[in-house]
Amino acid sequence: MPVASLLRRFRAVRVSSAIGGTVSLVEATEHGGARLHRVRIERDGQEFALIPGGQVSLGFDLHAWKPTAQQAADYAESLEQGHGHGPDLPAHLTRILSARRSVHLDTVLMAVEDENLTEPPADMPAALSGRGLRMPSSDEWEHAGGAGSDTLFLPGLRLAVARGSQASRWP
Repeated sequence: MPVASLLRRFRAVRVSSAIGGTVSLVEATEHGGARLHRVRIERDGQEFALIPGGQVSLGFDLHAWKPTAQQAADYAESLEQGHGHGPDLPAHLTRILSARRSVHLDTVLMAVEDENLTEPPADMPAALSGRGLRMPSSDEWEHAGGAGSDTLFLPGLRLAVARGSQASRWP
């Protein structure tokens, strides 16, 4: 096993031991055109993904992104149908997405599978805390969902937008 792989596994074991869990997966994979490493930790019958922390960039940088002609046309059509906020797609995205920023995040574990929550939403923080868990912050959620990407759409990702029998593709 290469030294880098051993170091990743060692770090994963150290984190899992600190929370009373065990490492269930350490693998390298391709995602969005980049090589990423996935670590899963099992604790009390539940599987968690290890989300590395550190200094990370989050949010949308309007100046670094330009819509394709198709994206602009699709947005214009959605405006005609009464959807959207702003005269064009960049204005819409600026309104609904967070601004580009650099933040420091701790390493966290996020549940891999959803579960049926039995407590009312107002009681959820206490219910999770009783199990040694908490809801992720908005920055932690954005970082985990982006999987290391710094683009609006992950490279190669195509979002289908239903239009009758057609679908619009967003690169």
